Amino acid sequence: MKHDFRCELTVHGPRKFLEQLRIHTGTVNPAELKRVDWIWEKRPEKKGFTKWAVYVGMVASMTISGQAHSAWFSLGSAIASVLALEILDRIRRKRLTRWSQTYQSGIHRLLASRGEDNTSGGRPA
Repeated sequence: MKHDFRCELTVHGPRKFLEQLRIHTGTVNPAELKRVDWIWEKRPEKKGFTKWAVYVGMVASMTISGQAHSAWFSLGSAIASVLALEILDRIRRKRLTRWSQTYQSGIHRLLASRGEDNTSGGRPA
C-alpha cells in the first residue's frame, strides 16, 4: 500500500524524509541526493517584514489623512494597502507552489534512483 507524503515533503528536508521512510542515504544516488539538498536549501523564505512594512505604511498614511481630514485619502490608502498585501501574498504562494513542485519531482527522482517510489501513487517525475 502506497502512502501519500505530499504534505511532509515540504516540511522536512530530504534527509529527514528519507529517515522517515527508513531509507539509508547510502542506498540512494548521491548525485540526486545532492541535487535535492540544493533544492531544499533554495526554498522560499518567509518574509514577514514586507507585510509589516505595508501595515506601517497604511497606519502612517491613515494618520496623515486623519490630520488632513480627508476621507477619500484614508479610503484610497486603505485600498492601496490591501491590494499591496494581496499582490505580495499571491507572489509568495506562486513561488512556494513552483518550489514545492520542483522539490517533489526531485524526491520522486531520488526514490526512483533507488528503485522505490512510495510517494503519492508512485508517479515518477
